[in-house]
Amino acid sequence: MGIGTGNPADRAVREQIFQCIADAQTVVLCRHVRPDGDAVGSTKGFAALLRAGFPDKRVLVINSDSADYLAFTGGEDAPIPADAYADALVLCWTVRRPTACQSAGAHGRDGRQD
Repeated sequence: MGIGTGNPADRAVREQIFQCIADAQTVVLCRHVRPDGDAVGSTKGFAALLRAGFPDKRVLVINSDSADYLAFTGGEDAPIPADAYADALVLCWTVRRPTACQSAGAHGRDGRQD
């Protein structure tokens, strides 16, 4: 089962991810090391969607290890200071799919330790 299926459990995951994004002031996107074009394109594309859909949010993309053949996709964001992660929602693309709703402080929306 993938995140894009019509399965009710997948729909619940999408809604949870959307709510986490809606609640966050800062969203940090990262991807796996030695990324291929899919990883670079999906993080940059998702960042563009977030910036268009949530213009008041701070959306940052980290990782600067893309290969020279991907230079046409544009550069990375400037290095991110450590304090940018405070209370940020970090979405990390892995080989399988994005994981979500783990804030930098590791607290859920209700303030309890996860």
